[in-house]
Amino acid sequence: MVRAVALLPLSLLGASAISCSDPVPVAAQGNFSFQLGTNAAGAPSRCQLPNKVFGFGEPSTADPGKRTADGESGVSVSCKVRKQGDAYVVEGNVKKGADTFYVNSTDVDVTSGVGSALVVASSGASIGYETCTQLNCPGVTDPPFCTFEVISDQIRSGAVWAKVSCPMLVAPSEQSYCTASAVFVLENCEE
Repeated sequence: MVRAVALLPLSLLGASAISCSDPVPVAAQGNFSFQLGTNAAGAPSRCQLPNKVFGFGEPSTADPGKRTADGESGVSVSCKVRKQGDAYVVEGNVKKGADTFYVNSTDVDVTSGVGSALVVASSGASIGYETCTQLNCPGVTDPPFCTFEVISDQIRSGAVWAKVSCPMLVAPSEQSYCTASAVFVLENCEE
């Protein structure tokens, strides 16, 4: 019995050492404000929901707004911002309730902070818009990508504050073609 008692403090010490390992990573956080514009030039049909705005955290080009961490207040954030050669690669998916925003860019210039982007945004079951491609916009010749622009040089591996401007997004199920723009912040992202 003396032997078992002598090993108890060592086993507790071992458990303490294990619990003092690497710190828990900080959760990704973000926000977005998405706005449909008006009829897209060259589109085969009109914008059915002009000027519809949705998102959370109220980011703008003047203020990054309030960011919410993944898992807090019903928010889901997953993102990746990494420097790769002369460009940044940015991918983010931000969701709160029925409002979702996804952005993907592989060519954000390190110097100018400008690139192209694919965007998907939805609000509930009634609104779902995405960047036009040859597959989802068969009636559009050479569909344009969205323009990605970093705001106030705020990009580094793991974080970005940016806006996207889209000359044409489509809601494939309604064949509604709209211009659109969004401002968003992604932080504590995978690098």
